[in-house]
Amino acid sequence: MRRALLFLPILLLLAAVGCKDDAPTMGGKPHPHHRQTVVSLSPSSTELVATYAPLYEMVGRTAACNYPSVVASIPVITLGAKIDEAKIKAVQPGVIIYDDALFRADEIEKLKTPTNEIFVLKGDTIDQFIDVLYELGKALHGELAFSGYIDSIRSARSTALADPLPASTKVAVVLPDSHGIGMAAGKGSFLADVVKASGGTLVGPEGSRFAVVNPENLIGMNPDDIVIAASKETGPAAVQAILSDPRYKSITAVKNRHIIVLDQDVVLRRGQRVDVLIDSMHRQLKAQN
Repeated sequence: MRRALLFLPILLLLAAVGCKDDAPTMGGKPHPHHRQTVVSLSPSSTELVATYAPLYEMVGRTAACNYPSVVASIPVITLGAKIDEAKIKAVQPGVIIYDDALFRADEIEKLKTPTNEIFVLKGDTIDQFIDVLYELGKALHGELAFSGYIDSIRSARSTALADPLPASTKVAVVLPDSHGIGMAAGKGSFLADVVKASGGTLVGPEGSRFAVVNPENLIGMNPDDIVIAASKETGPAAVQAILSDPRYKSITAVKNRHIIVLDQDVVLRRGQRVDVLIDSMHRQLKAQN
């Protein structure tokens, strides 16, 4: 009898635990009992949702969303910069995520309904992007996964800063065109902070976006290194076009053949590979200098 009385509190405790909602919690919020749906309106957000938000089912993406490979089976509901309101509303997403570099807030506001949430992916510095990742992790109930990614970004930045480039190294990040160099990243852009994390200084037009530059502009900037955002297939030809163009011959980066190619998707997206971008840019620039 005494033994039964001793075990009674334990039995009552187990019963109480068994009566609680068994949905896992994270960050103090209960997770949904069923998969929520999300529409991603940028390749960057598609990378993040597909990688770090397993509780969410993506029901729509843009035609440019190509990474990771699992997104190939997700319906394309937005082509280019034109939003198809009818298609998006038809799938009734619980969450819509967009990139402020691609769409204006007033365009996205038209998609707002009483049953969905809208999240904006933004950040012109690494720290601003990290803050957004924390918020996105909370919104998508993926705090632990996003926290791990944030740690990877910080680790890549710390490693790069611990082994900086020579003082005052000037770097231009460019997009090639059929005539050589078509556009360059702005001095207030996210890429400027990535270059800073590598120990260099980005030279380019004013602003936080890519802007058209001509040979005279680039000569005036006179970068020590040029980073080309291109694919493996087009990169070598882009490098050769710059090296063989007499208009660029006075530029320090061209004279020293300090021209590198980085995957255009990694360079142009604030997505799931920012740590890879920081690491790759730092290693290749360091090898040149």
